[in-house]
Amino acid sequence: MTASLRRSLPVIASVSAAALIIAMPNSANAQAQTAETPVAQPLRSSYQTWTSITASGPIFDKILFFMDVHGRFYDDFHPYQVLIRPAIGYKLPLGFSAFVGYAYTPSWNDKREYAEEHRMWEQLSYEAPFKSIKLTARARFEQRFRPESETAHRLRTMVRANIPLGLPIPLQTVVWDEAFFGLNQSVKWQPEAFDQNRLFLGLGYVFNPHFRLDVGYLSHVIPRADAITLHHSLAINAAATW
Repeated sequence: MTASLRRSLPVIASVSAAALIIAMPNSANAQAQTAETPVAQPLRSSYQTWTSITASGPIFDKILFFMDVHGRFYDDFHPYQVLIRPAIGYKLPLGFSAFVGYAYTPSWNDKREYAEEHRMWEQLSYEAPFKSIKLTARARFEQRFRPESETAHRLRTMVRANIPLGLPIPLQTVVWDEAFFGLNQSVKWQPEAFDQNRLFLGLGYVFNPHFRLDVGYLSHVIPRADAITLHHSLAINAAATW
């Protein structure tokens, strides 16, 4: 375990660092533009429920299939966002996998105004070779398409750990963090540089080697020029593999 950890942590750090280096020039430019005029931003909080189900596994030799479907709701259970995201991948050596996919994501803002978005995305994933702890990292590039708008480019980086609690029941601690970075200035609805962050902490129950259910708290922070939005969410995520 210790030897595997020493080998795997630099790989995970490299995947995340390489992705962040791409985003850093944009982040530095945005900070330089606002450094002279700091303004206290109001905090807007809301309470939501996020649900998802993910299915993934090989379909032929090293060819992989991935699909996740999300339903996200305001505190009155009016839809906040729906996400349907299929992909095809290829299993690479040394724990890496590469994916290319599509996403359809209609959403409603707090005024119940509807927006529709289509995405293409490319992803590089890594899974550490541990026997008990599951440690993964990924970097995902997105091309976001909305009507009557130029294409927005975004980078997402995530690190995730599933840690067994050593109890008589198959219960795990699940923690992950995902950071989002806008990569272009040409669209008004996505900021350049830091876009948002999601942090999850919860428990996972492993029903069998092919099905897991995670339930926990999700902190979703969206900083904007006029305010910082913080969504406190109950997250319920199911995952099936084969």
